[in-house]
Amino acid sequence: MKVYILEDEIVQQFRLESLVKNYMQQKKYPVEEIVTCDRS
Repeated sequence: MKVYILEDEIVQQFRLESLVKNYMQQKKYPVEEIVTCDRS
């Protein structure tokens, strides 16, 4: 599974990425990659 996170604030990007990784590990979902980006 690929996950894309769109967030302008870098601190929130890291926070959301961490939350998603932890959730996916708990649920044992396979994650190919997590991509974070902002508006630019």
